[in-house]
Order: sequence, then C-alpha cells, then structure tokens
Amino acid sequence: MKRLIAISLILLVAVTLIALAGCRKQEAAEPKIPHVQSETTPKQLKKGPDTEVSEGMSLDAYVTKYYQAYKDKRWEEAYQMQSAGRKAQENLQAFIQARSGMPLESFKVAPPTMTENSAEVEVELQLSGMSGGRPWITTWMFTKKGGKWVVEGTKSAMKQ
Repeated sequence: MKRLIAISLILLVAVTLIALAGCRKQEAAEPKIPHVQSETTPKQLKKGPDTEVSEGMSLDAYVTKYYQAYKDKRWEEAYQMQSAGRKAQENLQAFIQARSGMPLESFKVAPPTMTENSAEVEVELQLSGMSGGRPWITTWMFTKKGGKWVVEGTKSAMKQ
C-alpha cells in the first residue's frame, strides 16, 4: 500500500512539474501582436512576372489605387496590384477570404521616400473590428528595374 501511495505521489509531482513548465513557456512567448514580414517568394514557388507601376503614375497614387480597390471590394483589381511574390504565395480566393475578414474603414497614404533605385510608401490603415481600433502601418517597397518601378512587397504591423 505504501508503495502505491509513493508511486501515485511521484506521478502527481511529475504531472505538476510538466504543467508548470508548459505555463512558463506560454508566459515567455512573444506578445500576440500580428506582424507580417516582408513578402518574399520561397524558391520552390514559381514567381510570375514583376508587378510594374504604370508609366506616369506616382508611387503614392499606385498605393492609393490599391487601397481604394480594397475598400470598394474590387478584389481582383487589388490582387493584381500586389507584388509577384505575394501573388505566388496567395491565390485570389485566399486573398479575398483574408481581406473580407478585415474590412478597410479608411487609409492615409504618405508621400514616397525615394532613392535613385528604391522607394517606400507608408500607409496608415484603419481596419474594422481589428486591433481594438488601433491603426496599422503598412510599408510598400518598390525598386526600379529597366527604368520602371516594380512592386517588391509590403510589411505591416500595428502602429506603436
């Protein structure tokens, strides 16, 4: 009988220690703030042609056109304006499903920050029902290839 009690006690201590270790790992986890890294295409995905900005269109006008299409739920138009890498990662149906769950209330596009062959355009977004009303910042990245601006990707995070 004493042996049974001792084994039960050892098992109880072991289970308690395992449970506590699991709780500590959750506490040590990073904060649950969504963050989307720059959109790159893994080598195993076939990337289509670069997404080029129409000649004569400014980069901030391009980004404004994208977000207006998003806001108006013109999904295919917005999808086609993304980087080639993003389109390789996510098909149109996945794009629609993801954005439908994040309705865009408003957006504000800043003027581009440019160098000779690269540029970034920052956008502040307000998404319905997301982040407790906190805005998001998305940065669009462009490079110049063959004299044309190309969409390279975006990165997003909640505004700090």
